[in-house]
This record gives sequence, C-alpha cells and structure tokens, in this order.
Amino acid sequence: MTGGGNLAYNISMITTPPDPHSPPEVLAYLQPVLQVAHDAIEHGMGVADSLAGPQRLETWFPNKCPDPWYWSHTLRCSALDYLSGILCDGFDVCARRMSGIDLIKVPCVVRVYKASGDGPPPPRSATLLKYYSQLCLPLDMPGAANYILDWQIGDGFPVLALSKPSGGWRFWQSRRLEWRSALSFEDGVVKYRGEMEHELLVKDVIDRDDWHAAGGDK
Repeated sequence: MTGGGNLAYNISMITTPPDPHSPPEVLAYLQPVLQVAHDAIEHGMGVADSLAGPQRLETWFPNKCPDPWYWSHTLRCSALDYLSGILCDGFDVCARRMSGIDLIKVPCVVRVYKASGDGPPPPRSATLLKYYSQLCLPLDMPGAANYILDWQIGDGFPVLALSKPSGGWRFWQSRRLEWRSALSFEDGVVKYRGEMEHELLVKDVIDRDDWHAAGGDK
C-alpha cells in the first residue's frame, strides 16, 4: 500500500481557536483537517475495494460468511497509511489502536469513526465516555473541544459528518450531541451540506448509569 505521496496540506489562515458552540467557526478553523480526512478515507475505500471487494471475498470465502469487518478495517488501515505520507502544516495525525485516527489542530481533536446507522457510534469504554463528555480536552484553553467525524459510503463516495458530542449514550438511546452536520467537499472547500442538525437531548454532565456501564474509572 502506498501513502499519500508527500502531499502537502496547508493550514487555514484562521489561527484563533473557534467557539465550540459555533459550527461555522469550527468548520472554518478545521478546513484542512476535514479535507485530509476525506482524502484519506477516499484513498482507503479504493484500496479496500481492490483487496476486499465482493468478488475477492467470494473467492476467498466460497460458500462461507466472510469476515464482516475486513473491508472497513482495510479502509481504516489504508487511510492511516495515506496519512503517514502527507506533510501536515499546522496539525498533527495521531494513530490509535486498531488503525484508529485522531487529527489534532490545537486546541481541537477530531476523532474519525465509521458511522453506526446514520450517525456517530456510542462510546464503548470509559475512556471514550470521557472523550464524548468533553472531560479529556487536549488543552485547558478557550476553544478546546473534542469532535467526531463519522463516515459511511454512499453511491460510491465517502459521506462525512462532523459533530460535537456532549455525553455518552447506549445503542438504543438518543445520541447526545450538541450539534452535527453533514459535510460536502467541493474544489478543496469544505461546506455544510443541508440544514444543521441539533439533537433535542443535550446533556453536559455524565450520566452515572452510563459511567458505570462503560467501566467507571477503568
């Protein structure tokens, strides 16, 4: 697999940290971060299709159920490989376990996840619960916040959405997001696609039951 070929992504001219409660400010500040994430996922999708497309899986697993996570994990691994070959000016790429990806432009962290249904997945550990609940910020300074960039594939193209979580939830519960918006990528410019979504259930304090369900302080 080849990386991004030393592609250069230049930082936005905006250097003042955004108001986390203002999606337009956040989008303007994170423009290059979101663009590189889109390009990496698009690259990973191409590699995953070539290695783990339906015809390949049928050859490898005749008359058997193939590994249902192989394609998405191949995409993540290839996206991370792409990111290892780019030149980031003003933001950092952090690899996590299982080819997880964090993109950091101080004081903001963008964590990349495959969508669960039509939005970001619920936190599955106490560590993620803290991230979702804004309890483990990169810096104690104005504008510091954690964000989720969830992706899925629609009509052969990556479909991305950015959100600011405000707490944890379980699979059957409503998502706890302060705001969320689908994104469009046109000529190197990232834009909001459609109306901004605001979850009706917004919770800034961790729910004790969710905390224990996620393992407490483990």
